[in-house]
Amino acid sequence: MIAEKASNGAKIAVVAFADAERPRWLRLLAKGFRHCFALVCSSGRWVVINPMSHWTDVVVLAESADGATADEMVRTLEARGFAAVACAVAEPARRAGLPAPFTCVEVVKRVLGIQEPLVLTPRQLFRFIEHSHSKMKIILDKGNNPC
Repeated sequence: MIAEKASNGAKIAVVAFADAERPRWLRLLAKGFRHCFALVCSSGRWVVINPMSHWTDVVVLAESADGATADEMVRTLEARGFAAVACAVAEPARRAGLPAPFTCVEVVKRVLGIQEPLVLTPRQLFRFIEHSHSKMKIILDKGNNPC
């Protein structure tokens, strides 16, 4: 899947973070950061990649989301109770990632091109995107990064 490019040339994505009660062990994780999924801009449409323990749901959003900017997608998700962050999709190094358990975090990291073995939980991923790896964040020009 090839993501569209933002005005600064970066491929764009939005990562959403949510609460989840099942499976039960997710309750050990920080509230509000028990699950994550990605929205990637591809061919002018937003594609949701939602990896869950029993299946991975991939959905192309309705035409009403066409042309929505990453900033608009973040605001929409936040209005629905999710924490969300827009970021650039990195071109990863051409080396195999380390083997890791199939988790929502690992899937989203692979979608974003992150090869950071110590990012294991949704909260760590949020912090990594927000703080530790600020070059992944897009400077969102209002209305200038449409999908």
